[in-house]
Amino acid sequence: MKKQLTYRWLASLLAGIVIAAGIASFPVRASAELPYRTYTSDDKGKLVDVQAAYVPDTYLYVFLEGDIPGWAADAPPTLNQPDDLFLDQRNHLYIADTGNNRIIELGADRQPVRVYGTEEGEGSLSAPRGIFVTEDGMLYVADSKNMRIAVFDQGGRFIKQYNKPETDFLPESFLFEPIKLVVDKRGFIYVATHNGYQGLLLLDDIGVFQGFYGANRTERTFTETLKRMFYTEQQLSKEIMKIPGSVSNVTLGPDGFLYTTSVSVKQGQVKKLDFFGRDMLGERIASLAIDTMNLDVAVGQTGSMSVLDAGMGEIRQYNALGELLFVFSSKDNGYNKVGLLKQPAAIAIEPSGTLNVLEKTLGVIQRFRPTEFAGLVHEANEKFMAGEYESSAGPWKEVLHLNTKFNMAQLGLAKASFKQRDWEQARYHYRSAGDKVGYSDSFWYVRLEWMNANASGLLTTASALLALGLAGRFIWIRRKEGRKRDAGGDSIETGAGK
Repeated sequence: MKKQLTYRWLASLLAGIVIAAGIASFPVRASAELPYRTYTSDDKGKLVDVQAAYVPDTYLYVFLEGDIPGWAADAPPTLNQPDDLFLDQRNHLYIADTGNNRIIELGADRQPVRVYGTEEGEGSLSAPRGIFVTEDGMLYVADSKNMRIAVFDQGGRFIKQYNKPETDFLPESFLFEPIKLVVDKRGFIYVATHNGYQGLLLLDDIGVFQGFYGANRTERTFTETLKRMFYTEQQLSKEIMKIPGSVSNVTLGPDGFLYTTSVSVKQGQVKKLDFFGRDMLGERIASLAIDTMNLDVAVGQTGSMSVLDAGMGEIRQYNALGELLFVFSSKDNGYNKVGLLKQPAAIAIEPSGTLNVLEKTLGVIQRFRPTEFAGLVHEANEKFMAGEYESSAGPWKEVLHLNTKFNMAQLGLAKASFKQRDWEQARYHYRSAGDKVGYSDSFWYVRLEWMNANASGLLTTASALLALGLAGRFIWIRRKEGRKRDAGGDSIETGAGK
C-alpha cells in the first residue's frame, strides 16, 4: 500500500507539473498563443503559414488503481516506455505498455478496463510493441522479445501464438522479431519485423508463410548504376550490396488498404498499398525524418492520413491522394509546453477527429482537437474526394473566407465550377491555384462556348466576307481584262496611222 501511494504521489506531481507548465505557457484561445505554427503548401509546393488547424486539448494520464482485471496492486500503475496505440470500433483505446510488459485497455471514457499479458505462463508478454484488435474483439500483440505474435480474447485470456514460420523460403538467419502488425478480414496477418527490409511478412490465418509484401525499392546512386553497367560479376560480388529501407510500421485503414511507413528511404516514406503491394500514392509523401523508427500513420474514415514524424516532432495531414493539408506541432526541446512533442511513438484518431499522440518518455497521451477551420477543410475535402464537387463548393468558400491563400480551397472551387460548366469561374480559380493544366482546359471551353454562341453570326459574317471577296475578285479580273483590251486597241490605231 505504501508503494502504491508513493507511485500515485509521484504520478500526480509529475502530471501536475507538466500540465501546469503547459497551461501557463499558453491559454488555448488563439493560434498566435500556441507554442507551434501551422502550415500548408502553396501552388509551388512551399510551406506557408495558416491559422491553427489543431489545438492541444488535454493530457490523458493513465493511472491504474482499484480492481482492474489482469492488474495486480503491487504492479506499476503508470506507463513505462509505451510504444503503440490502437483504437477499436467501440472507441476503446489500447496501449502497448512496452516497459511494463503488458497491454492496457481504456474504455470509451478513457478509464482503465483491462490489462493483458501479465499472467504467468504462455500468456506472459515481453516488451510488446504492436497491437491490433479485430472486429470480433481478438487482440493480436507483436510480442517482440518473445519473438512471436500472441493472441488474446476480449476477456483477456491467452488463446494462441504465432512463432517464426517453418518454411524453406526464409533463411535460417531471418530474425522473427515482430514490432507492428495488422489483420485483414480473411484473418491474414501482415507483420513488420525489426530491420525488415524484405517488406511485411505475410502469414495466413493458421500461421503459414505466404511471402513478403510491400517491400521498398533499392535506391541506387549514379555511381552504383555505372558499376552495374561496366563491372564484371566477380567485381560486383566484392561490392557491398545495398539493401532497401525497412518497413517500420503498418496500419489498416477503414478503406481496407494497408498503409506503411519506412525508414532509410527518401521517397515514399508513407505508402498506401494495393493488392499487389504497389504504392497507390506514387511515392508522393516524403520530406519526413529519414532515419527515425517512430513514424506512424492514422487513417480517417475518408482516407485522410495523419502522419506522426517523431524525428521532426510534427504531425502532417494529407488527403486520400497524398496532397498536404496541414503541418503542425513541433519538437519539445526541454520547454515542457502542451502541444509540443518530446518523443512521440504512435498516433490514433477518434471518430470525432481528435488525435491521440502517445509520448514514449513522458508516458502520457497528448490529445489534439480540430478547430473550426480544420473542420471546414475536412468537410470540403470529404465531399471533394467523394466526387461531390458541387456540394463541396460551400465549405470551400468558407475556408477561403477564413484564409484566402489556402490553395486547396481554390483548387476545390475550380473543380466544382468546372463540374458546373462555369468555365470562367473555373479558369479564375485554376489561375489562383496555379494549376496550368486546369486553366488551359477551362480556357479552351470558354473559347468553345463563345464560338458556339456566336456560330450563326460568325457564319453569316464569314459568308458575307467570302461573297465580298469573290465579288471583288470578279470585278478586279473584269477590270484587268478591260485594261488589256484597251491597251490592245490603242496599239492598232497607232499602227494604222503610220
